[in-house]
Amino acid sequence: MTERETVTGFELWSGIYFSRENAFVEQMTPWKEDDKSIRTPRKHSHSKQMWRDFASFMQTASDDSPMILKWIAMLKHEYKNLQLPFIRINAIGISYKSMNATVDNIFADSLAINAALLSELGNAWIGKIKSCLEIVERMAQILGYLASDLAKSVGELDGKSKSNAAKEEAYFRLDMPFRDWLAAIDPETDELDTACRRWMHMARDIILELGREIVAEAGVSAFVGREVGQEKSKSRYTAPEAHARFRGKIYGLLKKGGYGIERGNL
Repeated sequence: MTERETVTGFELWSGIYFSRENAFVEQMTPWKEDDKSIRTPRKHSHSKQMWRDFASFMQTASDDSPMILKWIAMLKHEYKNLQLPFIRINAIGISYKSMNATVDNIFADSLAINAALLSELGNAWIGKIKSCLEIVERMAQILGYLASDLAKSVGELDGKSKSNAAKEEAYFRLDMPFRDWLAAIDPETDELDTACRRWMHMARDIILELGREIVAEAGVSAFVGREVGQEKSKSRYTAPEAHARFRGKIYGLLKKGGYGIERGNL
């Protein structure tokens, strides 16, 4: 609105609104289903590397994966000789300040995969990779417990910040090895269990090495340790004991996962 060539007011319009519920005209988003069988877009957190969110978009054709991936899966199924070796999945998002038009953050990430993972042959691979990533997430949590115990061993009663920092460092170090491993998978020629065991060995070595570094950085006082708690319920935290617990939990987790990694190799 203007008056005598002077702006006196304006209307802010952010576009045409349509319901987010079951809006399947959107082809590029993964979906999530609530207890009323209503599907809405599943958001990707910009604070989380895309590979860690693998399970939300790499689903079978009958699930809530993006329609574009279902379409590629259909092409792989209908046209057996289709030459489509690799695809790159991209996640792009914008966050706003207080739900207005002011942009707070723009983020993007991508993941390269063999297109055969979207075929019927790839279904078993997708399930196995999801299981591997669940174990990796658990290993990162165990590393966080180690960092927290070490903080207590030097007198820092709140080890949450150290725990979070350790987990973030683990995800950072796992990032490129996982991306390279995933991109190199060829379901048509690779053996599933062998490939997944190779990744789990890499992840194990990265986590264990980071654990050794954290113990070394804790210093001499952490080896002596400290008692934490009230008089009748004190617990002593020392670096050797914390490190032994950490290694034991990693071993137990991998054994439970069925990877048969000998404890002597840890």
